[in-house]
Amino acid sequence: MKQKHLYIVHGYDASPTSHWFGWLKRKLVSDDVKVDIIKMPTPATPKLEEWLEVLSNSINFDDEVYLVGHSLGCPTILNFLQGPAAKAQISGVLLVNGFAGSIPKFEFLDEFTSGGFDKFELAYEILKNMTSKGCSNLMLCKNGASSCSRA
Repeated sequence: MKQKHLYIVHGYDASPTSHWFGWLKRKLVSDDVKVDIIKMPTPATPKLEEWLEVLSNSINFDDEVYLVGHSLGCPTILNFLQGPAAKAQISGVLLVNGFAGSIPKFEFLDEFTSGGFDKFELAYEILKNMTSKGCSNLMLCKNGASSCSRA
């Protein structure tokens, strides 16, 4: 049986010690999930290609892979999934407070969103991978909800 392995991708001007990342890691590690909070390069002046390279080099696809993105980590993951990783087995994706377009006064981040995202194709690939493995534990979470329910 494959090890569940969750990768957290932080956002702009953040680090692995920011926000709720450590809390989530502690919670999941206690449930026997391996968790890596990836340290992305130059978070104050991010470059898409550098972030994609670090993400690609960090993930072990021999494990059962889950991706969690926060802020700039969200379009980073979406770009990653539209590349060669889309063919890999991704068991789940969670995007928190992300964006998919230009943000006023933060145009220097536009390279992360300028290509656009085929969100329907991405969702289809992820769900196809989950159901092919017999996943029956899909969770639905509403925006702002403090808990989730089984689908």
